[in-house]
Amino acid sequence: MSVITGGGLHHRQVAQDVYKLSMLLEQAKRLKIQPPLAYVGILDNNAAHRYSRAGLDQRLSEIPHHADVRILMFPEPTAG
Repeated sequence: MSVITGGGLHHRQVAQDVYKLSMLLEQAKRLKIQPPLAYVGILDNNAAHRYSRAGLDQRLSEIPHHADVRILMFPEPTAG
């Protein structure tokens, strides 16, 4: 879990959390145990510095990560 106040959350920090959860899911698969649910939650409540989901998606396209890691964001990003 990452919590950032004031300056906002950086994509690198979220991507690291996604990567860590991905490693746990891969370990579960390797050990043949039921994988845990894996969620990353982003609460975008800094009106002065909105979090860019598109920016995070770009960052995640550059690193290996498990497809079962779910990213939840509130409020949900809007198009445009």
